[in-house]
Amino acid sequence: MLIQDYRISLWNYFWYYTDGSLEDVIGEIRAAGRGIELWDRWKADRDLYQPKYHARLRAATEGMKVSLHSRGCQGRDDHLAQFETARAVGADVVVVHVAHFPGGDGAVDLALMKEMAGRCRDAGMCMALENVPGANLPEAFDTCGDALGFCFDTGHREGRADFFEHFLGAFGDRLVHIHLQDPEPRDDHWELGTGVNTAEEWKQLKAHLRKIDYAGAAVFEIRPRRPDAIAERSIRFLEGL
Repeated sequence: MLIQDYRISLWNYFWYYTDGSLEDVIGEIRAAGRGIELWDRWKADRDLYQPKYHARLRAATEGMKVSLHSRGCQGRDDHLAQFETARAVGADVVVVHVAHFPGGDGAVDLALMKEMAGRCRDAGMCMALENVPGANLPEAFDTCGDALGFCFDTGHREGRADFFEHFLGAFGDRLVHIHLQDPEPRDDHWELGTGVNTAEEWKQLKAHLRKIDYAGAAVFEIRPRRPDAIAERSIRFLEGL
């Protein structure tokens, strides 16, 4: 198996499959033998990255590999609370977007991004910046240096015909985390092999992972229902290419 660490995002469940408690769905992911990527909400609990939830999250994810997806932070206090949650659950990666560091008047607070990337590194974690439409990734990586890793989301094509080639060529040496999904022309987050990403592009990703001896996680952000079953089919598709 090329990727040794597959995880399933909590995002799949609160958007598309919401039966059961938080502990129930994390238990389902555990039973499937996968790690988890946490988000900051579950049904009525809309701010899971507050200290009062630390014990609950730690108990629910005990023994699992955990990463954490950033919420829409509005400033340093939000990022610090999120960072403490990541430490509390033993996360290895905190995934962020450029937009999670608003600096006012449309600017990006690169100083805060650099500070938080350094805090993660010093705590034995990695902060990974995701490719999302319109993000100025080169500026962020230049500012933060080697403290900031790259999270490649396979569904954020931005209309690029050279999507895989572009992002892996530009930032593939920083790759520490992957979000797996397959987009369609008008929507995204579908099962691998059912969207517009071609077999050759998936093979290009696999070749890059072999080239850098990739040891990070690959997280499924997929729909519709039964994310564990969709993840299994997607793994068979990817590994079978």
